[in-house]
Amino acid sequence: MTERDRYHHGDLRGALVDAALELLEAEGSEAVTLRAVARAVGVSHAAPYHHFEDKASLEVAMTKQIRLDLAQTLSTVATASGSDSPDLAVAYVVWAIEHPQRFRMLNRAHSFVDNVTTTPAQPARGFAFDLLMDSMRVGQESGYFADNDPQDLALAAWAAVHGLATLLLDGRLTDGPPTVSEARRLALSVTRVLGYGLLRR
Repeated sequence: MTERDRYHHGDLRGALVDAALELLEAEGSEAVTLRAVARAVGVSHAAPYHHFEDKASLEVAMTKQIRLDLAQTLSTVATASGSDSPDLAVAYVVWAIEHPQRFRMLNRAHSFVDNVTTTPAQPARGFAFDLLMDSMRVGQESGYFADNDPQDLALAAWAAVHGLATLLLDGRLTDGPPTVSEARRLALSVTRVLGYGLLRR
């Protein structure tokens, strides 16, 4: 369903968020304005203000949708391969490569979304981190992973996978824009090394 279809079906708010995400991917965050998304959906410049006070409130809605999309992607992989599968790490990195602007928006989400600010007690709220926690617990219950706090193990895994995605997007590991095949290869390599480090001794 296109943005205009959603609008004509009575979901203007959803249509505006969809249009904003498309603008984000196509032109970057600077291109995302309430006026621009109104133009994309085909409504008056004043219409978005019935749903969003300003660009910051639109970005909050965009971030929530991005988190939902990523969660659905990882959930599909977890269902097919298991929460302890290295396929989860690969899926996370590939998603970042395929959606670079969305990934970067999640990275800076703390600057405009109060409820995604992290703390030492909750190092990474959200579905992705919950899956990592499940993976660590499964590994510990199976006798493979060390008996450390599963949150510490999950944080180490998340830092490695998230860091790999960031390095790829910053152009630190490839000569040109990273390809999906390169992302898969490197994610599997990092996962193997990380898995060895987490093993019970």
